[in-house]
Amino acid sequence: MRKNTNKSLFLITSLMMLNGIQLNARSITLHYANRDAAFVVKDTSTVRMGAGIDQAWSNSAVVKDIENEGSFSYAPTTFTPANAMAPLVWSNSNAINGLAPLVAANSTTLNAYVPLVIANSNTVNIVYKEIEDIEFTGITDGHIVQSRVDDLYKRIRYNSNTILHVYRTHSDAIRYNSNALEYRARMNSNALLYTYRTTSNALEYRARMNSNALMYTYRINSNAIIHTAETLDALVGIEQDQIEITTDTTIDNIRFIKNGFMIGDGATLTLNTPLRVSGALQFGDHNGGALNLNGDLQLATDAYFSNGGTIRGNGHTINLNGDQEIPGVLHFTSDTIVEGNGNTITFDGGSLMVEDAVSVTLRNMIIKLPSSDELACASALSSLSLDNVTLCLEDQYTFDSGRLFIDNTVVMRKADSMFRSSNGDFVLSSDSAITILPNSCWFFETGCNFCYNPSVANRDLLRFADVSSQLFLNGCSLYSTPTGMRLSKGSVVVDGKNYIYAEGESLSEAVAFGNNESGEELAIHILPGASIAVESGCLDYSNLAVG
Repeated sequence: MRKNTNKSLFLITSLMMLNGIQLNARSITLHYANRDAAFVVKDTSTVRMGAGIDQAWSNSAVVKDIENEGSFSYAPTTFTPANAMAPLVWSNSNAINGLAPLVAANSTTLNAYVPLVIANSNTVNIVYKEIEDIEFTGITDGHIVQSRVDDLYKRIRYNSNTILHVYRTHSDAIRYNSNALEYRARMNSNALLYTYRTTSNALEYRARMNSNALMYTYRINSNAIIHTAETLDALVGIEQDQIEITTDTTIDNIRFIKNGFMIGDGATLTLNTPLRVSGALQFGDHNGGALNLNGDLQLATDAYFSNGGTIRGNGHTINLNGDQEIPGVLHFTSDTIVEGNGNTITFDGGSLMVEDAVSVTLRNMIIKLPSSDELACASALSSLSLDNVTLCLEDQYTFDSGRLFIDNTVVMRKADSMFRSSNGDFVLSSDSAITILPNSCWFFETGCNFCYNPSVANRDLLRFADVSSQLFLNGCSLYSTPTGMRLSKGSVVVDGKNYIYAEGESLSEAVAFGNNESGEELAIHILPGASIAVESGCLDYSNLAVG
């Protein structure tokens, strides 16, 4: 035995037998040199183990029975296991964990053991596993353990970490005890949220097998349910009949409009629904209704415009999921994108009008134009963008106002007509520019011609953003008035037989390729077998010579 200034120390290296000793943590500390060392008491009646005697080898004896030296035990036989072990293991979670296999099958010990582990989540996890093993492996005393499950859950209900661990790893075992589970879920909202998210199968089983518990949950949360129902009713709805709008109205929720709407003259419908709109879209008896978009609009395959009106897109997109026939004038009074999804727009006495200082983009569609009136800009500040569009010209189409932008591939096609001969000419007569954007191509098919006839004396109103911007002539003609036309900075691709007709008689009135400025040369690509012939007027080749 050796001492230090603070406390006494017993170093036990083998079997030690003492009689009538009192152990107190403030003066004595026991240390075991190895697993075979044990502290032996011959007269157990005079032993008092004070608080703090808590160091021992895991799975080895703390006190060895002198009457039975051939085996180890956790206390002399005259002690009850629960009373003997409580002061030894109270504050030591490792010791508690080690005891778990021995006390799990003993209901008397379990009663005393539970208070020791309620504050120790690691220990609770281990105890639960031991109980589960006994319960499902058919041990004779397993029914005793089952009677303790409710009590164990009641004691650990405030330990959310343990609850999460137990539910996550033992959901099958826990679902058979609905009362304990219901109490646990009710008292631990965080655990409940985790449970719902990660153990849906167990939750389904619990709800299906225990109707009383399910009803209790509904009853406790009735206010939340009522609030949710009221909120969903306000957010979600199905409109079976056509909606009639007589005053300014807002629909800003998940609304399934099955038979369209009628916006009365002078009224505005502000709409924001992610669901497709079906049926007739009518803008009053005298085209005086207005549709104001607060979100993208999906038109179903059976949706159609029954007359003209006003559309304020506010930068949102109208998605077409079927062909559209326009019977009246649709006035776009704020920026709008019309996504065609490959469908076709035709005109039956109607048109699309881009109002002053408004930009409209027509994307991914085929547009059949019987004349110049169907697709127009109201002023020089109006902008029309064609993005991946095919224009089928049944007759001469004159673009006489506003700015035009060519994005991706835009094809000019001469429409077939059974009733009249189509010249398929596209005439630029605006005083604003047409711009071919980067990586884009304006493609003129055979028989479809480009006529340059601006309302001002400006030769440079057909513009290329850079060399990746292309004008593709595939068997067509270029016409220019005495104003002349000058192409620079981009690329011209020639295929098939093409012709130039210029009315100007001088170089200043000619069709010019290039502008004598470095870095703004026009790249000209003539494909095999292709040609371009000057039928009248002058062609001025003004690209700077490359050193």
